[in-house]
Amino acid sequence: YTIEKLKADLICMTMVRSLGKEYSHFTSSLMLLKSLDKGELQAAILAEESQRRRRPE
Repeated sequence: YTIEKLKADLICMTMVRSLGKEYSHFTSSLMLLKSLDKGELQAAILAEESQRRRRPE
């Protein structure tokens, strides 16, 4: 385990924690993944946001 890996993990954790309460189910599903890097996390968040915008309220 390196400092760079730790920094990458902390960035991902910060990104997940910064999501609002309305994303609680989404963040729970992210925590089930075996691994997740910053790029994958950004893509997942963008995809989730896109899906939310398409849903009627």
